[in-house]
Amino acid sequence: MRGRHPLFLFLLLSALAFTSPVEEYFSLLKRGGYLEFRGEIIGFIKSKNSLTLILRENGTTCIRFREFPSPINIGKEVRILTKPPNEEGIYEFVLMVSEGEARAREEREKKNNEQVFYYPISSSPGNLTSRGGLPFIIPEEIIEAYKKAVLYFNPRMDDASARLIAQAILYFSVANNLDPRLVVAVIAVESGFDPKAVSPKGAMGLGQLMPQTAAGMGVKNPFDPLENISASIRLIRGHLEKFEGDPYQLALALACYNAGSGAVRKYRGIPPYKETQSYIQKVVSLYRKICGY
Repeated sequence: MRGRHPLFLFLLLSALAFTSPVEEYFSLLKRGGYLEFRGEIIGFIKSKNSLTLILRENGTTCIRFREFPSPINIGKEVRILTKPPNEEGIYEFVLMVSEGEARAREEREKKNNEQVFYYPISSSPGNLTSRGGLPFIIPEEIIEAYKKAVLYFNPRMDDASARLIAQAILYFSVANNLDPRLVVAVIAVESGFDPKAVSPKGAMGLGQLMPQTAAGMGVKNPFDPLENISASIRLIRGHLEKFEGDPYQLALALACYNAGSGAVRKYRGIPPYKETQSYIQKVVSLYRKICGY
């Protein structure tokens, strides 16, 4: 028996060495304790401390990771295993395989009459007014409605780009407890939904971020729609929080977004700038129209 041990060990190590990622994936799935996500990778957004992956399958699912392997292949259909999220709603990446390989593995199992164990794909919408209720699924009909809104303001944009912008607005708005209709109004007034827009003062992209503001918020490329939308929404949310409980909360927050917090502090209210006052009126008027009143 002793003479067989080295050979047995060699065969065991060889088997482990040649275990494919797909076999490992299904082995972990059967073991339980993991969450599975499926869909086409349609985008991602990087920040200083995390990466949010956006998947599409019967809606849009957004998953926030601390780290995610690169390169990230946009357009690829995948299955992803994660550990449950922490208190901040951040998931730990475990393993990813292509949808094609996973399906082929399932077909082989069916032909061999093997029993396959599946665990449900996480699709809980969570609490849509909570920043920690990730991931969540955005219904397809809502994405389509916001895509049409993007194309209304910028008819020259291609359908795929408009869809991605709509998804980003919805996801980051919900993640930051902000009305996405307000975000649409701000971006429409700021840039007319032109991702490459540059103002005479140097403001850039969809939300017209100033270079210093963009850098301070960790934006590497202000002309990237996902990065720009994420930062713009966080900026709007931050300004709104400053004036929580104030009857002029929205107007003051928009004044900060347009003229800067320093100007609002200096004048202890909305600055006497025609540009800022006109900007507030335009955004509020458009916001009311989008809301239907």
